[in-house]
Amino acid sequence: PAYRAGHRRARDLAVRRLEQLERVGVPRDHVGVFGGGAPKPHADDSTRPIVIASIQSLTRDATWLSDGFRLVIIDECHCAFANSYVTLLQRLGVFAPADAPPATACRCLGITATPFRRVADERLERVFDAAVWGPSITQLIARGVLVPPLVFGPSAAARHDIRND
Repeated sequence: PAYRAGHRRARDLAVRRLEQLERVGVPRDHVGVFGGGAPKPHADDSTRPIVIASIQSLTRDATWLSDGFRLVIIDECHCAFANSYVTLLQRLGVFAPADAPPATACRCLGITATPFRRVADERLERVFDAAVWGPSITQLIARGVLVPPLVFGPSAAARHDIRND
């Protein structure tokens, strides 16, 4: 099974992820939802192929998690250095030694739009081994995916006056 951890606005995110999975053809009964206002999971929720859960809910109660998770996807993974995430990832076996049997290994994929941190203890390298970079804003504009920004601000003369006051 795969487990997807979310951070804030857990209820909205869980509902949105569930709808996205249904749109791409994942049957509703293949997805367990825990947290974000969802009822406490039934015993079979943790054995479903996909489980959507908030980190806050898992911090309160991780007893229902099975050991069979093969993949964890962390949205807003720039928060993954927090103790709550590290504890969860340890519990799921993400930090298993390289020579651990495949049956106990769990992989982790982190997704974020803000990977750069100013504080050394908050660097993603503490949790993730590698990074894959998507296209830059400039590249997306060149491809026509984004429109060029229109920037409004004070004129050069006004900025000069502000600096000299």
